[in-house]
Order: sequence, then C-alpha cells, then structure tokens
Amino acid sequence: MLTDAAMELGIGVAGLLGGVYGLRIATFLKQTKDKSRALKEIIEGNELFKQLCPTVVSDFKQAHANQSAATRTLVTEMKS
Repeated sequence: MLTDAAMELGIGVAGLLGGVYGLRIATFLKQTKDKSRALKEIIEGNELFKQLCPTVVSDFKQAHANQSAATRTLVTEMKS
C-alpha cells in the first residue's frame, strides 16, 4: 500500500536525521502506522462479524450511531 511505503520512507528519513528529533519523528511515525493497521484490522473484523451474524446488523449499527463525523469519515475511507 502506498501509505505504508510512505510511512516506511518517513521512518527511514527520520532515522537518517538521527538525534533526539529524528528518534521522536521515527517513533511518532511508527505509532501512527501501528494505529492505522489496528484500525484496519478492527474494521475488517467488524465487517466479517456483520457477514456472519446478519441478524445483529441493525443492533451493530445502532451501537455505532453516536460516532463523530470524523470517525465515520475515517472508517469510510478505510473501508475503500
């Protein structure tokens, strides 16, 4: 994925910069990549759950009805 490649490049550049700031940037980028991967896994798990248990889809959607607009946008982007 292009995003993963860009993150890896950023981590590599931060490593080349070295020093405290390079380490901080590399740590931040790695955490961001890990969080992105975790969110993707959660979304994939939720989609699988809805496929395997179609009778609870309406309850599932109701439980997520109070998500912020930013969260909904992020999830929609991750699904595509």
